Amino acid sequence: MDGDFKTGTSYALKPVGGSEVQSIITDCVSMKRFTDVTKLSLAKMEFIHELTEAQDGLHVTHRLTISGPLSFFFAQVIGKDTARDLPETIGNIVRLAKESK
Repeated sequence: MDGDFKTGTSYALKPVGGSEVQSIITDCVSMKRFTDVTKLSLAKMEFIHELTEAQDGLHVTHRLTISGPLSFFFAQVIGKDTARDLPETIGNIVRLAKESK
């Protein structure tokens, strides 16, 4: 991560078995929500993460959109692995966010 966990900060994302890509946090409200965008070849991946405090802990909701001419390709290639790896990935992001508070 190139700086604190806030709007405008970029970070490297390295999927298992994939190439490293750069992502940027485009919206961040501490412990409420954040959006990150990753530009791919002829596509863009936007992840929206919403955090809600509850009596039983922190609830995290994710929405992923992939747009652009090759979105169909990346949805197949990235979509399944993203869903499988999401708990670990988000755990790492939440840890970084807490560390930069």
